[in-house]
Amino acid sequence: MRRAAQTHLNPDSAPGPVAGCEGVWPRSPQSRYNRVVKPHSFALIGPGRLGLRLAIRMSERGWSCRAVRARRNASLPLREALPGPWVGDTWASPVRWPRVDLILVAVPDHGIREVAGRLAEGDDCHSAVVLHTSGLRTSEDLAPCHASGAAVGSWHPLQTFPALGRFPVSWEGVYCAIEGDPPAVEIGEALARELDLIPWRIQVGDKLRYHAAASVAGNLTHALVVAAKEMLASTGMEPHAAGEALKPLVRASLEAALAARGFEGLTGPLTRGDSKTIAAHLAALSPPVADAYRAIVRLVTNRNLSDKDD
Repeated sequence: MRRAAQTHLNPDSAPGPVAGCEGVWPRSPQSRYNRVVKPHSFALIGPGRLGLRLAIRMSERGWSCRAVRARRNASLPLREALPGPWVGDTWASPVRWPRVDLILVAVPDHGIREVAGRLAEGDDCHSAVVLHTSGLRTSEDLAPCHASGAAVGSWHPLQTFPALGRFPVSWEGVYCAIEGDPPAVEIGEALARELDLIPWRIQVGDKLRYHAAASVAGNLTHALVVAAKEMLASTGMEPHAAGEALKPLVRASLEAALAARGFEGLTGPLTRGDSKTIAAHLAALSPPVADAYRAIVRLVTNRNLSDKDD
């Protein structure tokens, strides 16, 4: 059975289980993790799009970045973007980090387990909280860190993070899905609130559906809007103007979808069952976009039929 990492506020008290956490870890006999009420120092592994933006946001809110580990040596833009001083190293040439309260693992999903193993081998995560930022993977991927005495969890803000400097990112009011060991969840929730996020405890078994929903809402919407913008530009409109022309329609459609219980806010030929117009659209679309259009027609049609049966 999974049990929580040993933690202490004082010698006479120990925290109970936290509702919403999936199981508990076996208590590690060598664990000397001491819970702190408000951590203030952190290390970042993976200064990519999310990792770097997150580290900058934390620094703005009073957290002290002590170390950054990446695949390559820290670049000048990275050092200019993230306040220092901090230790910069790579996996090829690791150095001993100063002690930190929190380690953030912001690497691609397929690399989380390897990072956890390397942290445990180097004793870098001992007595710290370790959070990874994957929306898909769970705290189980950090098992080696837990075995080394760390409290572990997953911490994922439900937001898109383009490359730094390209598009602004809003943090206020963004939901943040958190699960893991109770002390890690507690620290993760506190961090989310400090960054103006809304913490939300998710069950381990729900993360796949959660991440798929995020991809449908974010990636698919983005792809379809880009396709529509390119089609409009093909009529002779300047690309930038095409984006501006679609903006009111896209925003109104998104607001209606977010407020609706189902498809009652949908407009156009799909709601009217106008098969002739739909067929004409399909004939005018490129094959990949036409396939997406057909899939959406099936989705709406099947949902409407289901609603009528109810």
